[in-house]
Amino acid sequence: AVVSTQSTGESGWTPRTEREEENSGVNQKHFTAIWIKLKAHSSAWPFLEPVKPEIAPDYYQHIKYPCDLQTIGEKLSQGYYRTRKMFVADVSRMFNNCRLYNDISTEYYKCAAVLQKYFINELKEANLYDP
Repeated sequence: AVVSTQSTGESGWTPRTEREEENSGVNQKHFTAIWIKLKAHSSAWPFLEPVKPEIAPDYYQHIKYPCDLQTIGEKLSQGYYRTRKMFVADVSRMFNNCRLYNDISTEYYKCAAVLQKYFINELKEANLYDP
């Protein structure tokens, strides 16, 4: 019998169904790598940790499902993101919350636009982009 020492990602295998994707773990390393790059980006500063009530007192009255890079990192370390769809949904929610709460003229809004564009490019690089 021939035994391959390649991981599923190295072999070029990609999951065909969401169940295969969930069970493969093939995306976890990609999600973590993208998360690290997002955190290091110059436009990431508004998203590094949860919004503090002393900075935006009414934020949690307007935003029912907050999301930030710290929370995403915690979920990553717990193996929460079983599919690309789950990971993209949380990162997208972070940007959408920012745009919902902040005016288009704010630095926060601009950072969301720049970082989301970078995120999409990183997904494409990892062959994980599905518009």
